[in-house]
Amino acid sequence: MNDPFTLELEVACPYCLGKAECVPSQKIYGKHSKPYGMFWLCPPCKAYVSCHTGTETPKGTLATKETRNLRSKAHSVFDPLWIKKATKQNISKSKARRAGYEWLGILLNVDQIDCHIAKLSDDQLNIVIVECEKYGT
Repeated sequence: MNDPFTLELEVACPYCLGKAECVPSQKIYGKHSKPYGMFWLCPPCKAYVSCHTGTETPKGTLATKETRNLRSKAHSVFDPLWIKKATKQNISKSKARRAGYEWLGILLNVDQIDCHIAKLSDDQLNIVIVECEKYGT
């Protein structure tokens, strides 16, 4: 019998609209890989997203290899900017990161709650990359 207080998550694949499965990291990286928590995976599309530590809550939206590469590139140009801000303005990294995401939200016209690299579309990620590269690292 299911616990009535347990929330069952359903995650739909944005590519094929199929139902994703919550699987351990070894299902993605191989059975001999180091455990890295849970992931949501769409088997037909091979799109996936990691979960917050110790939960089955996805960190963002499922992503294909192309989107994961864009997310990685976006982080590689965005993260140094907010880290530099923290150092230059002598503020906490969390405050600087929050300010960085506020700037991205305005830039992309995205609600603050939804403004995270793990939730952005490929088009939005390309904008992030171009705009952040203007500021260098």
